[in-house]
Amino acid sequence: GFLLQFGELLYRQLSQLNREAKDIFNANQTDAGSAEQFRLAVGGGSSYLDTTPSVTLNSPMQYSGVQVGLSSTPVAFADFALSSKVQHGNAINQLFHYGTIVDNWLSNTTSNQFDISALFENVSGATVSVLETGLATDNDQFDSKHMLARHALAAAVDVPDGQCLKVIYRLSV
Repeated sequence: GFLLQFGELLYRQLSQLNREAKDIFNANQTDAGSAEQFRLAVGGGSSYLDTTPSVTLNSPMQYSGVQVGLSSTPVAFADFALSSKVQHGNAINQLFHYGTIVDNWLSNTTSNQFDISALFENVSGATVSVLETGLATDNDQFDSKHMLARHALAAAVDVPDGQCLKVIYRLSV
């Protein structure tokens, strides 16, 4: 579900007032609203994918957009990060993160929706079991990242070595 930080950032954005919110590293960040504080797609706009991610993927892409984790800990409103984030890389329990895309805008007279999606590849040599997903922002103006939403999966999604996982969040109003 949506987390406390979502409301904090939304308030900051709409009021343009400083407001404290925990970042994904459990540090309190006090910033005013900025265009970047809700940014999820890093690097090239809404259709950016890193087609050749290295083991040393840049920090914004590792810590923002769609994220996956290894913990089945139930979601709490005060959560500020994934319980056990899958790190970017090719070691055990790591996945290559190809980036986050925001696309598929659909709108009519009664509603609108769009997708936030990311692709992860397992090159670790072993199966990685994903048990949680989340959405994290990249506010490059202040270098703070905030978890907007976290979802604990009912069952593990196993990603065998050499396979990919695509995670899609659909936001609808």
